[in-house]
Amino acid sequence: MLLAYFQLAISMAFVGINISIGKEIVSHIPVFLFSELRFLIALLILLPLLSMRGEWKSSWSKEEGVVLFWQSFFGVFLFSICMLYGVKWTTATSAGIITSTVPACIALLSFWILKEKLLRNSLWAIVLSVCGIGLITFSGESQALSRISMLGNLLVFLAVISEALFTIFAKRLSGKITPFQMTAAINGISLVLFLPFAIAEGMSFSWGSVMRSRVYLHRHEYER
Repeated sequence: MLLAYFQLAISMAFVGINISIGKEIVSHIPVFLFSELRFLIALLILLPLLSMRGEWKSSWSKEEGVVLFWQSFFGVFLFSICMLYGVKWTTATSAGIITSTVPACIALLSFWILKEKLLRNSLWAIVLSVCGIGLITFSGESQALSRISMLGNLLVFLAVISEALFTIFAKRLSGKITPFQMTAAINGISLVLFLPFAIAEGMSFSWGSVMRSRVYLHRHEYER
């Protein structure tokens, strides 16, 4: 049990790192194009690993396929769009605080979808999460935020709900397929979902602008 808690804590830490890195990258590369590239890189790593581990799976049951599709759609496709556009329009600090409500959303959705018991601690977590989001959005420093920043906060919260649904669907597949199989399948489905939008952005994207930005950053660091 302690190992499971530790692994979940590490995964949430990676989500937090993803927010900061994603905010920087989407300032130079379009959202859909960036997402497509990262799924492509992930598959280039995952597919050989699957083969090396002897976990290659060429056939899937209908239930597995349906759950994997919705897991990819909500937990990756919608999550990536909402999160990357959200951090583009709000601060990384606000986004980080909002994403900390993921456990509370998981508890609420588990009660609603999986019919799990909602314990007192979970109820307090949900109440405090709602209060925290309210404080970020409507008080203190947030009073100076523009409407676009509030929209960014809303998109980040929608990403939180998508992440919670991702966890719910993952629990339904627990014990049926391995984590590596699930990860590879999700990345493959997400690659296909993002592909049309990534092609459209790639055709109009100035690839040279990335190199110019990199040169500028190196020059700025050198001058400092």
